[in-house]
Amino acid sequence: MITMAKSYKIRPSKILNISNDYDAFCLDEACEYILCELSQEKPKVPNWIDKKEYATKHEKVNNGTIEWMMKHNKAL
Repeated sequence: MITMAKSYKIRPSKILNISNDYDAFCLDEACEYILCELSQEKPKVPNWIDKKEYATKHEKVNNGTIEWMMKHNKAL
């Protein structure tokens, strides 16, 4: 999306057709920040959430709750 915005010389918020001015501003600023960070000599490596690790972590958290609910479940 950022690349398309640069190619067409329009704001990223226009590509996504964001009508709310504040939301459009926030998206445009976030895209500008990303471009600024990536253009540095030693850019930071993005810290993407590993979806598999994230899901596994939260499944473990919920297992206790699910077990408790199954144990204390009463038929209606």
